[in-house]
Amino acid sequence: MSASAHKQKIDLNNWWATCLQSLQKGRSISREDARRGWNALWEEWEKIDIDMLRSNYLPEKVKLALAFRKVAPLTLMLAPTFLMGLTAKGLSVDELTGLVDSFHDHGWFSEYQETELPDQDTVYSNGFGGDGVKTINVSTAAMIIAAAAGAPCYKMGSRTYFSHSGSHNFLELVGVQASETPQHALKTLREVGVAYIDGVATCTGPTKNIGTGLSLMPNAKELMKTMTYPFRFPILCLNPMNPRLSIRGVSTLETEVPAKVIRQLFPYTERLDVVAGLTPEERVIDEVSNVGPTKVTEYRDGQLRTFMTNPEDWGVRQARTKDIRCTDPWLAAVKCMEVFAGVCHDANKDLLLINAGHFLYVAGKANTRLEATEKARAAVDDGLALEKLRRWVAASSGELGVFEMILAAAKDKRSDSIKQTLTLNKYKTAGAHAPQ
Repeated sequence: MSASAHKQKIDLNNWWATCLQSLQKGRSISREDARRGWNALWEEWEKIDIDMLRSNYLPEKVKLALAFRKVAPLTLMLAPTFLMGLTAKGLSVDELTGLVDSFHDHGWFSEYQETELPDQDTVYSNGFGGDGVKTINVSTAAMIIAAAAGAPCYKMGSRTYFSHSGSHNFLELVGVQASETPQHALKTLREVGVAYIDGVATCTGPTKNIGTGLSLMPNAKELMKTMTYPFRFPILCLNPMNPRLSIRGVSTLETEVPAKVIRQLFPYTERLDVVAGLTPEERVIDEVSNVGPTKVTEYRDGQLRTFMTNPEDWGVRQARTKDIRCTDPWLAAVKCMEVFAGVCHDANKDLLLINAGHFLYVAGKANTRLEATEKARAAVDDGLALEKLRRWVAASSGELGVFEMILAAAKDKRSDSIKQTLTLNKYKTAGAHAPQ
C-alpha cells in the first residue's frame, strides 16, 4: 500500500470515529458528512455478489459469507451504527439533504431531470411505506381515482420491501406495466393522465443489485427495516420530472424535515403536502387517515405550516383500525378492484376516497377537502375510475386479460377464485408452471 493510500485510509477511519461519536451524543452531522458517509457505504455495498445470493445449492450462512466476501468487514460494523444513529436521534434538514445528494451521485432519476410534464398541474406522489397497520395499497389506487376525477397524477414506487403491499405488486396484479423509462411514463401521462415509475429502474446497475441482493437475503424485510431504514427518507425527497405540485406520505410523525428539504432542493415547488396519518393505537400510516387524525405539513404561497385534520374534515366517519386492515397482500389488491367495481362500500372505500381527494385538493380541482372527497366519490360511483384503470393497462402495454379476470372475480366477490386467479398469474409472470 502506498503512503498516500494508507493516509487516505487512516483519514477515513478517523472521520468515521468523529462522525459516529457525534451521532452517539445526539449531535447532528453536516450535509457533506452525511453525503460522504452514505457514499462510502454505498461503494462497499456495490461489491455484494448477487449471483451467489441466488444460489439454490448452498446453506444460507455459506451464501451470505460468500456474497459479502468482497465487502470490507468494517463496513458491516459501521453501516447499522451510522444509519440507525441518524434515524434514532432524528434526521436534520442538512443530514437528509446530504443523503439526497448521495442518491443523485449514484444516478437516481438522472434521465428524468430534463423531462417536462405534459400538464404542469400534474401531482407527484411518493409514500414512505412500512406502516404497521397492513392496509390495502392506498396511494396507487387513490391516484387512479383522482386522475379519473380530473387531476393528472404520477408516482414512484417499488415492490414491497417495507410495507404490506407495494405499488409495484398491486399494479402488476391488475395488469399495469410499470414505466422503466421517462418516455414510457410520459406516454401514459399524455394518454390517460396517470403514470407509475419503477424506482429501481431509474438507478445505476450496481445500485439495482443492492436492492435485488437485499431482497434475496434471509429475513430480507426485517434487514431492510433496520440496516437500510434511512433509504426511505432520501427516496421520499427525490423529484422525478420536476413537479410543481406534490404529496409525500411518511409513517413517522416527522413531516416538517422532508417538507423543508424538498422546498430547499426544488425551489420550483408551488404546493406540497407531507402527511402522516394516525390510528387510535398510536401507529402511523403514510396516508391521510380515516381511523384517526392526520398531521399535515403544507407548503403554500412561500410558507410552511403544520396542522391536524380529522376524518370528518374530509367528509367521512371515523372507522376502526381493524376495518382497514387486510392481512393478505394478494387480496389487498382485489379489495381495491372491488372499490372500482362498485361492490365495496366499507371503510376501505372511504380510505381511498379521502386520499384521492387529497390529490384533487393539492391539484386545485376542489376548493375544500369535503368537495375533493365528493368529486372522488363521483368518479368511483360513475365508473370513471374503473375505466381509467382499464385505459391505463392498455396505454402501458399491460395485460388486459389479467385485468378482466380479476375484475370479474372482484365483481362476484369470489375470494377463492380471486386467490386462484392471482396465484396462476404469479406463476405465469415468473414463467413457471402453477402447482396442480
